[in-house]
Amino acid sequence: MLPVVVRPFARGLQRTIAAASFSTTPVQQAETKEKKIDPTILKLDEKKRTRLANFGRYAAECLPKFIQQVQFAAGDELELLIHPSGVIPVLTFLKGNHSAQFTNLTFVCGVDVPTRKNRFEVISHFFPSNK
Repeated sequence: MLPVVVRPFARGLQRTIAAASFSTTPVQQAETKEKKIDPTILKLDEKKRTRLANFGRYAAECLPKFIQQVQFAAGDELELLIHPSGVIPVLTFLKGNHSAQFTNLTFVCGVDVPTRKNRFEVISHFFPSNK
């Protein structure tokens, strides 16, 4: 049964190859002078990181009772670690302060780390509306 199935395919392939026209002129490829950027390597913008660090210090000075730590993650993502009782005041500050204006809440998720005493974390991602 197998030769019967293979033969029509082989015959069709021979006809296709015979019918195709081949050119002997070399194909010229357009040379591009653009630099290729590897999408997996993130270039850090030091000015952006400095502005975010200054804002993190400013937020920690404005709300010292609630903001426990300011740190960076993934190079240039500012993290404000806050006390659970400070969720409403810190979110109000991030939304309403003239130098912040973080009005775009992208997502909220939870993390459970069973080995910790306070095992749950809530992570919220905000972006400013002007950028």
